[in-house]
Formats: sequence, C-alpha cells, structure tokens
Amino acid sequence: MKSQNGKGREVYLRRAVRGLWGERRRAVELELRGAVEDKVYRYALLGMGEQEAEAAALRDLGDPGALARELGMVHSGPPLAWGAALLGLFTVLSLQAAAQVGSVRAAPYPRACTYDEAYLSRLTPEARAAFQRTLLRLGRVNLEAQCRNQPRPNSLLRLSDLKANLRAAGIEVRTLPGTDAFLQLRLPQGEWQSLNLNDSLKWLGEGKEREPYVSAGVLTGALRYSFKGEVALSGLENPVLQIGPARLQLGTAATPLHVAELLSDEVYWLVRERLTTRWAGPVGDLPLITNPQLDGAADYQALQYRVPQDGLYAVVGTVDGRLGLTVFGAPGGVLSLPTCPCADLRVVSTERDLEARRRYRQPGMLVYRVTTGDLRALTLTPLPPREVTLVTR
Repeated sequence: MKSQNGKGREVYLRRAVRGLWGERRRAVELELRGAVEDKVYRYALLGMGEQEAEAAALRDLGDPGALARELGMVHSGPPLAWGAALLGLFTVLSLQAAAQVGSVRAAPYPRACTYDEAYLSRLTPEARAAFQRTLLRLGRVNLEAQCRNQPRPNSLLRLSDLKANLRAAGIEVRTLPGTDAFLQLRLPQGEWQSLNLNDSLKWLGEGKEREPYVSAGVLTGALRYSFKGEVALSGLENPVLQIGPARLQLGTAATPLHVAELLSDEVYWLVRERLTTRWAGPVGDLPLITNPQLDGAADYQALQYRVPQDGLYAVVGTVDGRLGLTVFGAPGGVLSLPTCPCADLRVVSTERDLEARRRYRQPGMLVYRVTTGDLRALTLTPLPPREVTLVTR
C-alpha cells in the first residue's frame, strides 16, 4: 500500500474501522493507530525512511477490508467478550513486527595485523613499495598498533542466528554432512536447494563462546545466483534481507552492519562491466577500496557531497591515470568521500568522460546510484554533475 506523508495510514484506518460506530469505533481506531505507529517506529530503527517504514507496517497488518470483517465479528459479541477479543487482537498486532523480523548478529572480520616479510611477499610490487614507504614513516610497531586499534566494519554474520530465523519463518534448514556451512533450504511446498557458505566460514570467540560466522557478502552473492525464491534488501544500516517468507535484520544496535558490506563485490563487477562495454580502451586494474584511509591516513580529509537522496552509491575515480572504486552509503543524501591531493577534481556524467580524464591524467570521478530492492535486479544509474554538489571540505 502506498504511503505519502501519512495519507496511506489514514486511508487504511478508515477502511479498517468501517462498520463500527460510536465509542467502539473510536477505541478500535485509537488502538489500531498505536499498533501502526509501533510498527513504523520498529522499521525506522532498521534504517527505513518514513514512507518506506509506513508502507511496510501497513503491509504487515494485511488487507484493511479483511481486518474490518474480523473487527465486525468481534463487535457482534457481548461487551466483555468483545473487550477480551479486542485486547487479544491488538496484542498480536503489536508483537507482529518483532516476530516477523529476526535479528542476525554481526562481527568484524579478524585481522592479523602482523606486517612481517611473509605479509610483504604477498603484495604486488607497487603495493609493496607503497607499504614500505608507510613503514618507514610510521614504524612497524606503531603501524601494527594502529591496525589493532582501528575500528573494523562488521562483515560477518552469526550462522546460528541465520539458521534459527530461517526456521522460525517456516523454512526447513539442514547442513550438508561433512561441512559446517553448506546449507540446504526448503521453502514451504518447495524443493530442497543449496546455499554454499562454507568457503567463507570463520570461527570467532574462545571456549564455549566459540561460534561459526559467515561472510555477509558471500551470503547475498549466493542468494542472487543459486536461490530460487524472493530475495530483497531494504535499508542502509542493519538492512532487512528477505529470503522467501523470512525477513532478517542483518546486524544489531550493538553490532551494526552497513549495506555496503553486503554488496561491494556485486557492485564492483557491475561497474567493471559498464566500463568494459563503454570504454574504447582497456580498463586495466580497478581496485575496490574498502578503507581508503588505511594507508596514509594523515593525507586524507573528508569531502562531503550532496546527492538527490539517501541510499547506496558507487564512486569510481581517477587520479594520475590510476583508477579506484569505493562503495558508500549516503545517509540523509550526504556522501562523504576522502579527498584526493588535487584541486581540479571534476564530477563527470559518462564513462567515456571518465576515460578521457584518465587518459590525460586529470582527476575525475563518476558517481552511480545503486538501486537495491530486488537483489537480482541491482542497477547502476550515473548521476549528472549538477546532482552531485560539494557541501564542505
């Protein structure tokens, strides 16, 4: 049901109390309004905007005509029975949002933070040279301490929470023998289908607290390519993932997870495909920069740009002929990017414009808005420069 500035809510309430009169109508409308507001509040905590949260709340309550018929049946009984039944109905409504969205705890990917010769040997020659410059500037001890103390994004999901919430939604879950995270799922009246998360398995914690976690990005990738059923995503922080009839909040208030951790790899390949098909020359190396402030943090400050709306964005930029891609969220329509050491950074509108600036070693960036929703229909929309305005340095 569409919702525009509360109009959808008012229409829903009028239809739901149709057939009731007087004091009973006022009492039912008051209780029902409270149930809707509670649901809207819960969905807002999951990162939804006001209109999206209201639409989800009304969708949860179901058809207002059916609810009106149910309330009419309750109305026809004696006063005491009517009051008890009404209390039971709204108790169910108030708990429904919490029951329909289960939480999956998140955790950061473990980091070694040991910069020895074995670590350096795994880097490319260019990356090794850049890292050795950082080592000379900061020293190994300081750099390793900085690595250990640096906040890390939560990109792993607790496997036991994932399985428990799928089962609570009526999805059968079993684990392939000999594995810890090669899952097989069966929706109601469906067939068994596989969801391989085993290659991303990480064990975290010690002793009795030791628990298996899986990569959030691997989960969404596996759902996109191997799961037969509805797969949708909404929200920026602690997004809600729908897997068939199951609705899962990925991340919690204590362990938040951002949607960029789920979709960075998928967005990378979409961007690379667009550049490959639209450029006259080869794309070459396109690193996915997941933390642009890790190397040479003192050289970076935040640049804020205003974009048309909040959501997920991909920014591909070029400096000195080199490319880089970063996937960001823009809460409130503000996109915060690290600066580049250049005064003539230009926002361009097409891939060919970006290719030209790269060829002439001029700094530039192309901003894509990423449409999420249906995970199998991720789309990239380049923003025209007039819609990307610098707010502050």
